[in-house]
Amino acid sequence: MKKLIFLKARLLLFVVACGLFLQACNKDRKEVKPLTSNSTSKKLTPSASNVLERSRSIISGCGGIFHDASGQVTIQIFCNDFGPASHPNSNERAVNVGPDYVCVGGGGLADYKVHGAYLTESRPTGDFRGWVVTSKDHIREDRHKLHAYAIGLKLRGVTADQLRQHLKIFPGQESYLEAAPRSEAIITDNSYALIGGGVQIRDDHKGSLLVASYPEGSSWVVKSKDHVISDPARIKAYAIGIKRYIPGFGSLETDIESAEDQSVKYSPKEVTFTLPSDGYVLSSVGAYAEYNGKGRLLYMMRPLSGTQVEVGSKDHIRPDNGRLHAYAVRIKKR
Repeated sequence: MKKLIFLKARLLLFVVACGLFLQACNKDRKEVKPLTSNSTSKKLTPSASNVLERSRSIISGCGGIFHDASGQVTIQIFCNDFGPASHPNSNERAVNVGPDYVCVGGGGLADYKVHGAYLTESRPTGDFRGWVVTSKDHIREDRHKLHAYAIGLKLRGVTADQLRQHLKIFPGQESYLEAAPRSEAIITDNSYALIGGGVQIRDDHKGSLLVASYPEGSSWVVKSKDHVISDPARIKAYAIGIKRYIPGFGSLETDIESAEDQSVKYSPKEVTFTLPSDGYVLSSVGAYAEYNGKGRLLYMMRPLSGTQVEVGSKDHIRPDNGRLHAYAVRIKKR
């Protein structure tokens, strides 16, 4: 009996000791409070993964229909996704506009996964029915999707066949075989206004990659470069003109808007440019990736809506920084 009482007493002492120990632990433990709206946190610099995760989730503008202030000039954004090409082949695709539209602009997003993939072509088809976009990875394999865009234009009371008669492609002089070729296409007929433009890189083998495709006055300027590995290529610019006056419709007016990111930044950089709300509607997209050393390359140049465009550039293998410029050509009825 005495032995049983002794065991119960020891058990009671053990329970009391454990309770005192846990109370001491809780006293020393700091309370962790949840963050409130007044809390601050470090803003992370965008990386290849988080920037492209957003891009992958938004195939922006597809099917969107937009008008100028008169309601008589209409654009529609057509787009399509294309599966990855095997390294090191190019991903070349075309997007057609609807039968009631003519194609006056377009662009693409090389939706890379890790290392990078870049645009090498963005131009109209010769019949104004679609837009051709090409992308590729470079040196390091990156099987990527290509999102291709085409901007269709329609004028009230004018059929697509009639409107095609008032459009003209002014091709630029193809460049010489160079490491960093440049070409410029000029509207040489004053009865036409610049409404868009495009680029085609030729004779590249290991890779000449797009650096610039943008409007400048009545011209369209394009540039590319080889990267890390020597690969001289040729490049050709295309300017798209539309008649300033169209019988049965009236006069048209175009203008060029631009914006830039002046930050000194490595890795991916993007500019989303919202255009002024002054009656115009988007007709074409352009971009220029400046660089200070080894090079920055364009992986995105696309319409988001009738008043918004998005462009993107990044360095590749060898770090470099530089400003990124976004351009938009716009149109309205005068």
